[in-house]
Amino acid sequence: MAGARNEQLVEKIKEAADILDIVGEVVNLRRAGRYYSGLCPFHAEKTPSFFVDPHRQLFHCFGCGAGGDVIKFVMQHRGLSFSEALEFLADRYNIRIETGRPKTESSRTALLFRYMAIAEEFYYRQLRYSSEGSIAREYLKKRQIDDRIVEEQRLGYAPQSWDALVRHFKEQGLDLQKGVELGLFGIASSNHSGERFYDRFRNRLIFPIRNARGQVVAFGGRTLEEGNSHNEPKYLNSPETDLYRKRTILYQFHLAQEACRKQRQVILVEGYMDALAFHRAGFYRVVATLGTALTPQQARLIKRIADEVVLVYDGDEAGKKAMIRNFPVLAQEGIQASCVVLPEGMDPDDFLRKYSLDDFQNLMNSRMDLGEFVITETLNSWDGSTSGKMKVLSELFPYLEAIPHPVVRAEYIKTAGLRLGIADEVINEQFKLWRKTSTDREKPEALPPNPIKITPRNKPLTKLTYNPTNCVFSLEEEIIKILVAYPHLAEKAFEKDCWQFFLDNLPEDTSTKVTWQILKAFHEEWLEISQNEWNKNKFCVDRIYDRIKDPKARDLFSKMIFENKFCGNETTACLFLNDYLGALQKQVFKLRRSQLMRELAEAERKGDNEAIKSTLQKIQRLTELKDLRGN
Repeated sequence: MAGARNEQLVEKIKEAADILDIVGEVVNLRRAGRYYSGLCPFHAEKTPSFFVDPHRQLFHCFGCGAGGDVIKFVMQHRGLSFSEALEFLADRYNIRIETGRPKTESSRTALLFRYMAIAEEFYYRQLRYSSEGSIAREYLKKRQIDDRIVEEQRLGYAPQSWDALVRHFKEQGLDLQKGVELGLFGIASSNHSGERFYDRFRNRLIFPIRNARGQVVAFGGRTLEEGNSHNEPKYLNSPETDLYRKRTILYQFHLAQEACRKQRQVILVEGYMDALAFHRAGFYRVVATLGTALTPQQARLIKRIADEVVLVYDGDEAGKKAMIRNFPVLAQEGIQASCVVLPEGMDPDDFLRKYSLDDFQNLMNSRMDLGEFVITETLNSWDGSTSGKMKVLSELFPYLEAIPHPVVRAEYIKTAGLRLGIADEVINEQFKLWRKTSTDREKPEALPPNPIKITPRNKPLTKLTYNPTNCVFSLEEEIIKILVAYPHLAEKAFEKDCWQFFLDNLPEDTSTKVTWQILKAFHEEWLEISQNEWNKNKFCVDRIYDRIKDPKARDLFSKMIFENKFCGNETTACLFLNDYLGALQKQVFKLRRSQLMRELAEAERKGDNEAIKSTLQKIQRLTELKDLRGN
């Protein structure tokens, strides 16, 4: 991989990859304003200082200084080279990649997928063709799951035997230890026979669990034992493995994402059979959480394929409470959410077996906004007393606090206030008090910490000093801060004739400074866009990172993006930009003149008249430029 082809591949991978998905597999990310934050995976810390920007697809840790794009994260977290990280992400997002050398990480991943496919085929054949599998076939018949669904889903059966799959792997010459790593087998120790491998799934209906590309990453198994005399769990899922992170997987997501292309709305249910009940009715815009609480990573998966999610849980109190628990996660991700309340005692599978899909659509037409449902269900517990009002408000507080949009939150507060007979202002005042005094809930994550802001007001330009080895609060950095906050001001920065002055006169040792490399990347981006008609909306800070080659310059740039220290408006930014550029001209002039004076002294020492004449001419031209610019 080299040259233009490599750059195209990097661009393609970064377009396909979602940094929240990749980072979210190893870091528990929570929304913090427009960013997400969590504990840094690269150093030990107790207070989150690690931030991810989902819009610019960058990360930065203010604790250890690690930062960069999704490729850099994979390199650092997995200890891979740049090429290996590209291979890993290409494999993850199903992007074809050509390379002349053997793969490492991706080839191991391919082997694990192969083992899972072999296990899937074994379970499937046991269900379809074995006499022992009749118990699973009868169960599916009872649940009205026909052969079409069995074939489509490749449902299976795990025999009662303790080592049916183990023996199959041995016959195939497969590595049993890999089966342990994938959660297919356990290991029992014995004094007489040493270690013995055994099947994790026994006498269970098997549901393959797939990733977004449809590859099997795990299995779920429902017990078929009558009466469950051995106290086995009703449902048993694979443990977490290198292929399977349960908080990042939604059951049937691979089919739902295709179905949602026509209508960006998806149904969220709790379990395997509920999802398959919709498939049985020919409806594929459905995903399931597999009986666990919805995670932020799963919510972001939903957001990728749908503009609205409709929760359809069991019609009992437990189902209602489960829908309410999911509201904060969906609200924090900014996902429009509604819910359908099924008749008492029915789950989605029960409803679709008794009624038609059209009947369900009638319920959908009267679905309720999930936030209003939370408020209504909470207010239904109000006993009418004043103390009861406080109790209800305290229950609503964490749900309403989870809403990132002030307008939406205000509407919900208004709804609650009307029902309770309390003015909106009073509710807001009470919430404000709870925010200050509450000790039993985690405080909201703050935005990345900002160092002391240095502006022309507290750092006079006439007293600035220029240190080529120090990039903290330099004039270049102040200019970069403005361009990060207002990218379209690049037109003002680079159309000024002083920029050519910088290019012509900047000493070589200074031009390699990290801040100048960042400015050069901004200039290159501006040049490319301005070759056609300048359009400020086309200028994208995200692409600057890719133009910067030096690792230290990249780290500094990602840090500056998250700090975003310039807090003035656009008018102020224009004034500051002019001042900074003028001061920078003075500094470059002094640096260049000092360099030329040293060259003149050296030429005089050597008695080199040609060099003396040439250097004096350069000094004269530099002085003329200075006088012309009025510096």
